[in-house]
Amino acid sequence: MHATDKPRLNIRAIRESKGYTQEYMAEMLDICQSTYANLECGKIPLSINRLLRISDILETDFAELVDHQQSSRVSAQKQSQSPNPPDPGLYQETK
Repeated sequence: MHATDKPRLNIRAIRESKGYTQEYMAEMLDICQSTYANLECGKIPLSINRLLRISDILETDFAELVDHQQSSRVSAQKQSQSPNPPDPGLYQETK
């Protein structure tokens, strides 16, 4: 598998998980369905701008399209980090 295959596979998997058709994606990108199919299968290169637009349509982080595992690790790290506790002095009443 080439590095350029991963975004295409992620796009397809995310698109299908959301129940979006290639026709819907093509309409949102203002291209014909066959052009979208060629983008998704690798016959047409994906530009950064096109990837950004696709991530917007799929309501997905750009990083998830490019490398789903990397995005999952970042999400897990964010969830495991607890915020700093508030300063107890902030909430003391003054007399």
